[in-house]
Amino acid sequence: MEKTASPWQLKDYVFAAFMGIGVLLAAVVSQPIAALIPIPGIRSILWAPLAGIFLTLGMARLQRPGTLLLILAPVALVLGLVNPLITLVLLIPAVLTEALMSLRGGYAGKMNRLWGNILYFESTVVAGVGFAVSGLTAAFNLKVPTINPWYVFPALLITAGVGGLGWSLGERVVRQLQKAGKLDAEV
Repeated sequence: MEKTASPWQLKDYVFAAFMGIGVLLAAVVSQPIAALIPIPGIRSILWAPLAGIFLTLGMARLQRPGTLLLILAPVALVLGLVNPLITLVLLIPAVLTEALMSLRGGYAGKMNRLWGNILYFESTVVAGVGFAVSGLTAAFNLKVPTINPWYVFPALLITAGVGGLGWSLGERVVRQLQKAGKLDAEV
């Protein structure tokens, strides 16, 4: 069941901030290798397994509409200092995922969190490739090679797989936190 009855509390904002820090650290760790991939969205392949852990934790604990945006908006703004296009590649998929997940009933339940992860990371690939194809990357001083469409489909499949891996690792952490009595959310 989706949490909508009680308003956001300070502890929810603090938890989301810590999950955002985890997502940001995942980006910092994966970006030296991901920078070798010239197309922005496809870089999610390396980022998704680590970031997916923190997104799953946030979804399991908070479970409210807007959870993904609350976690990712500060991350997108910080990484936007590197290049403003990163902000768009992170936030547009977050808005899209929030809209689709609200139709699916939010983030309660493991399958909904799996879908939330896969939808988010897949849409970052689509957004990054879309910006490259539209020429928006040139406007932000990113030189992107011509994209062979046959590279996009494997990238989408791989991103779904690694997003699922991040979800699986995140669910293991959720179970351990529940056993330890440190996660009070219904999952």
